[in-house]
Amino acid sequence: MKNLLFFLCFTGVVSVTAQTKTSIPAFPPDSVTARMDRDQMLQQLGITLPQLPSVWEDPNRPSHIKPMEKEDLQNPNRWTDDTGYLPDSPSGYLLINRAEMGLWLNYREDPLYTGVYTPLNLLRTTTGKDITSAGEWKEARYPELMQQCKEEIWGEVPAAAAGLQVNWNREYVNTTDTVYGLYEKYILTGEVDTSLWPQVKNKPVIYGELYLPEGKEDVPVIIQYAWFRFPTHPVYLEECISRGWGFSVWIVPLCNLITELT
Repeated sequence: MKNLLFFLCFTGVVSVTAQTKTSIPAFPPDSVTARMDRDQMLQQLGITLPQLPSVWEDPNRPSHIKPMEKEDLQNPNRWTDDTGYLPDSPSGYLLINRAEMGLWLNYREDPLYTGVYTPLNLLRTTTGKDITSAGEWKEARYPELMQQCKEEIWGEVPAAAAGLQVNWNREYVNTTDTVYGLYEKYILTGEVDTSLWPQVKNKPVIYGELYLPEGKEDVPVIIQYAWFRFPTHPVYLEECISRGWGFSVWIVPLCNLITELT
């Protein structure tokens, strides 16, 4: 497969610190849950979730929102606004909530909606230089963003993962015609080699869908991560295809329960 240029999209960067060792078992028990799996991975990566203020006292809570009906007003999780959510949000996304890292999730960059967060300029280096070519992106800006991700979002990759082998496969599905032109759909699967860890009950499989303008390979690709399989939202797909970009959605599964997704 030819190399594809993947853009990383951020609405903010959150600092994380090393996590204190807890009583998480060394190997997943039969009763493993998604939260246990997540907490164990956070521990491996040295990430701890921040201590957040009450949603009512959070200075980053957008001022225009209110709890949805039937929410616990002491600690509401789902929020909306007077219009039933933002008029120009993708259809079907009708709530606002706060992620565990403290970011309030919505689809507008206006300060009224994002609070005090400053959006990253993907095409400007930390020294203030504007990126004007693919070469400058690859040599200057992309490495900066990758390093910021490692330091501020992902944490340190465990040394044991350095030799992890993933066998990738790309399968053509079909070509679809839209008002923005033809695009090709592919299914991407990555089978993780678990031969060094025979205790693993189910072989993890990374699953993704890739949409490319017909006949194109070396194009920017916008990535969406998801926790379960669902149809690709037409708003995202049309925005990318109309610009000559690709779009890809990746399923991030609970590895120890991967059979539930297949």
